[in-house]
Amino acid sequence: MKYVGAFLLGALCLWLAQQIWAPAPVPAAQRAASPPAVQSVAAGAPQQQLAPAEPTRATAGQRADNAPAPASDDAQAQATRDATPRSDAAQVQQAAAPDDAPRDIPAVELQNDIPPLPTPIPVPMSDAHRDVAERTETIAELHNALESEPEDVAWAYEMQTNIQQFLLQSEPMQSFGSASVHCRTALCEIQAIGYAPGTSTGQTQWSVVMGQMRLQAWYSNFSKSHGYSSSDGEQTVIFTFLERNPRTLEAAQ
Repeated sequence: MKYVGAFLLGALCLWLAQQIWAPAPVPAAQRAASPPAVQSVAAGAPQQQLAPAEPTRATAGQRADNAPAPASDDAQAQATRDATPRSDAAQVQQAAAPDDAPRDIPAVELQNDIPPLPTPIPVPMSDAHRDVAERTETIAELHNALESEPEDVAWAYEMQTNIQQFLLQSEPMQSFGSASVHCRTALCEIQAIGYAPGTSTGQTQWSVVMGQMRLQAWYSNFSKSHGYSSSDGEQTVIFTFLERNPRTLEAAQ
């Protein structure tokens, strides 16, 4: 009996201790509103509430699967150039055709203060006159100078007309065949062939012709004359060069 009484007394003390130290019961409404605590995965580990996980940050060499791949250096440089304001010249240069495409290159005008040399205009000669010119250096030089001159069209036409009309009307010219006259800018050349018999007859007749020519009013356009003749006893080949008066030349220029 004494054991039974001791057992009942111990059970009573245990029940009283539980009633005293046990936590107050939580109402059902409060339990429904409170979120359940996250249980630890490991068995027997103390219960704790885990904090929300922070967003994952991509480190160097890592990226999220859904993030776009980083652009290459060339692509980034091109994007930078596209975003940078450019001048009209740069835009035109980028829009230009490829290097292998044909391009229209504007012509470049070269500034040259040195005037081009005039192209010689040949002055015709008969075979007899050519033969004399090839044997006489002075005649060849004057003839080449005449061919190299540009043509003062108005003055040349006027002088050629005056000389030809005078020769046609000159009585001493009856012993000469038709004469040719060529003028340019500073020189006039007269070619004639005399058919009077004798070595000196043709030369004498031509001297008379030139004496009468110097008396003409239009002859003041000339300042000097150079006469050359060559005779073989049957014909006399005549060259006469008239130099233009420098005053009329300067006035024309």
